[in-house]
Amino acid sequence: MPGLIAFLYGLGGGALSWGAVPQIVQASLGTTFAVHTLDYSAGVRGKADIATSADRILTKISTDFAEHEPIYLIWTQSRGACCASGLSAIADIWTG
Repeated sequence: MPGLIAFLYGLGGGALSWGAVPQIVQASLGTTFAVHTLDYSAGVRGKADIATSADRILTKISTDFAEHEPIYLIWTQSRGACCASGLSAIADIWTG
């Protein structure tokens, strides 16, 4: 199974925040990595907090990309970084 590169976006961002970057990365890597932009709440006044967003990302990775290795997270702005750090806090649950 190929590796995974997951793009995370910052506060106020969305799936289109990275523009064509994920497609460019995918084209340059071919089939060695799957490249995806993960979806989670990043609204300024969004209903989801950091932990909820991190949990949503972890659930997506563990259900849709569990066989991918290695997994790299690429983020922009503080919200993406907070979600990534939130992932590390709950990753122990995922890995058992």
